[in-house]
Amino acid sequence: MTGLLAIAACLAAPAGRALTDTELAAIRKIISDAPSAELPLKSAEIVAKARQSEKEATAVAVVRAAITKRPASAVSVVGSTVKAAPFTAPAVAAAAAKLAPDQAADIGIAAALQAPELAEEESAAIAEANPESAERVARAIHSAMLKTRRAEVRSAEPETNRSEAEHPGSDKRLEPNGPDDRDDSDSPFSARLNDYGSPGHNPHPVHPVHPVHPVHPPHAPLPVHPPHPPLGE
Repeated sequence: MTGLLAIAACLAAPAGRALTDTELAAIRKIISDAPSAELPLKSAEIVAKARQSEKEATAVAVVRAAITKRPASAVSVVGSTVKAAPFTAPAVAAAAAKLAPDQAADIGIAAALQAPELAEEESAAIAEANPESAERVARAIHSAMLKTRRAEVRSAEPETNRSEAEHPGSDKRLEPNGPDDRDDSDSPFSARLNDYGSPGHNPHPVHPVHPVHPVHPPHAPLPVHPPHPPLGE
C-alpha cells in the first residue's frame, strides 16, 4: 500500500499529457483496496499528494475509480476531491456526472460548494458531459449558491453587532458634539437634524424662562345702548 501511495504521489507525466497506464492502475488499486467508508478521505489524500501539474488528471482518475467501485459515494467523493484541489472542480464534476447521471444535480452542488467561484464552469462542464441534465443541474447549483450567500449574510450580522458592542467608539453617531463641531455660531442648540435623537447625544440645554408679560389695563365699560322704540301698529 505504501508503494502504491508513493506511485500515486509521484504522478510525474509532463504537463498536458494523460496519466500513464501504470499511474492509472496504481490509483485504481489504491481505491479498490480502500474500505468504502474511506473512499472520500482516500480520494482527497491521493489528489493532495499529486504534483500540481497532475492534480486535475489525478482527481478525475480517482473519482472515476471511486464511483466505479461504489456509485453511492459519488457526491461525497466529489466534495472531498474538489476540496483538496478546488481548480479541478469542472473536470471532476463532469467525470462524476457522466458515470452517475442520476446524481448529476447533487454532484454539481457538491463541487460548487467547495469551489463556488467556478460554479458556472462546473455547470457548463456537466451539461457537456450529460446534456439531458443540463437545465436541472444549472437550477440546482444556482439555488445552492443563493442559499450559501444568504447564510453568509446572516452569519455576518451578529459579528457586526458584536463588534459595535465591543468597540462602541467606532460608531461616530455615539460621539457627542464638541465645541469645534458646532456649525450654528454660538447657539447652544444644534442645527443638524442628525444630532437629535442620536444615541449618546448630550441632553439639550434648558430653554431660558420667557419674560413675564405686563398686566393689561382694564378696558372701559362699553356704553349701554338705549332700547329701540316700539314698532308702530
